[in-house]
Amino acid sequence: MMGSATWFIWAGLAWVAVMILAITAIISVARSTVLSPTAKAVWIALAVVAPFFGAIAWFIYRSTESGTRDPVTRS
Repeated sequence: MMGSATWFIWAGLAWVAVMILAITAIISVARSTVLSPTAKAVWIALAVVAPFFGAIAWFIYRSTESGTRDPVTRS
């Protein structure tokens, strides 16, 4: 059985992981070139209100939309 200190450490690590995921999603949304400003605001609000589910939803949405964007050509 885990002691309360061990549980606290694992809960803290899980919280940090979720915050990193949410911050990564927020940065990704802000850098998106295919979303309107309103859509960006909605996605960012979702990531702030529900960090884990909002971030996961964004990454799923982004992966399904990646096939519809024009590839960037570099010269």
